[in-house]
Amino acid sequence: MKEKMEIVSAWIRKAESDLITAQHSLKNIRRNTPYDTICFHAQQCAEKYLKAFLTFHEIEFEKIHDLKKLISLASKVDKVFIEVLELADKLTDYAVDNRHPPEGIRPDRSDVVRVL
Repeated sequence: MKEKMEIVSAWIRKAESDLITAQHSLKNIRRNTPYDTICFHAQQCAEKYLKAFLTFHEIEFEKIHDLKKLISLASKVDKVFIEVLELADKLTDYAVDNRHPPEGIRPDRSDVVRVL
């Protein structure tokens, strides 16, 4: 049990680090705000919190960034996760597509407001 809780805690620490990074970037950069980076960290935060939840409930998951798939697994324990599927789909795009030019997504402030 102790090992599981250590892993859950590690996922949560990493998730909170991503959240702090996203919030700090949004709050402190006034010119040329890196909206793509903020959205990336928002996605990473959600992904890691989901993985913490799944680990806690001893549900195995692949090494993936697809929030819809992770939510599908989490919804087997708690149906409330289904309510965020639409947002999860949008956030998933920021995990990979957003990071690789030239196809990268170009989010703006309204996208950030939606994901944070």
